[in-house]
Amino acid sequence: MTPEELVRLGPASHDDLIGKAKVVAKMFCSRIESGNRHPIKLLCYGDPGIGKTAVCRIIANQLVRHPSMIRRVSAVGLTTDMMRDWMWDLRYQNRDWRVYWVEEADAISCEVEILLLQFLDDMPEQTAALFTSNEAMSGISGRFQSRTQAIRFERPSVTAVEKFLLGHWPELGHVAKEIAETNNGDVRASLNDVQMQLDVKKYGVK
Repeated sequence: MTPEELVRLGPASHDDLIGKAKVVAKMFCSRIESGNRHPIKLLCYGDPGIGKTAVCRIIANQLVRHPSMIRRVSAVGLTTDMMRDWMWDLRYQNRDWRVYWVEEADAISCEVEILLLQFLDDMPEQTAALFTSNEAMSGISGRFQSRTQAIRFERPSVTAVEKFLLGHWPELGHVAKEIAETNNGDVRASLNDVQMQLDVKKYGVK
């Protein structure tokens, strides 16, 4: 997989992640594989580019048979009508997991939050609610936090990012350290820089 594909499509498994993201993804994948049917209510928050979305994607894809079964929306597009539809879904028994994924959870409106709180309280087995946010906990409603497993994602160390990059693209050599240092733990930005380096080598003017 190229760096570009890793950014665009997301990692195929927790082994393609680094730092806290890898730990969290591995934990939830093990939980799913064990057959645990209890609802999943997960809030991933922290700096951009360190794996929050990737973790949610891995969890969601492991739960459903096809990505089209995942209800994914940005918080700014989450309406009260949509929340009522989601709540109506919960009335029906389902042998498959249902996944509801909201990005930028700090932007949820007050009107939507009221319904979302009820939705989280009423979630039956085999239902997952996944949330991401770049905001610190202080920017997210306490009532909302208390209903989820809130996990703070931290930037991995420069050394860890360098090791990760070299493990996937050993041809980078010493450039891997430069990229890791420049981006200071931002994995997504590092992957974009790696793709640029590979493109220069492959397509650059000789």
